[in-house]
Amino acid sequence: MHWKDARVGAVICYCGNVTKEDILIAIAAGARSLDDIRAHTTACVGDPKHTLNPSGRCCWDEVQEMLDYYSPVVDALKRKK
Repeated sequence: MHWKDARVGAVICYCGNVTKEDILIAIAAGARSLDDIRAHTTACVGDPKHTLNPSGRCCWDEVQEMLDYYSPVVDALKRKK
């Protein structure tokens, strides 16, 4: 399932059992890169458990897509305050 279609509690990163909500919270807290996501969560650590991911690959691409998609929205909302 694509992350856009996933429910908020869906696991995105199987290495660290990180959910879509965890990643969204990190983005809201200021994460703007994969390194930032790593600092806020246990996602994108490159653990071999990515084989548990139904896609059979690491979540890096999905997390980067989430950053690209949500960061501008969060930034725009913060500017309006």
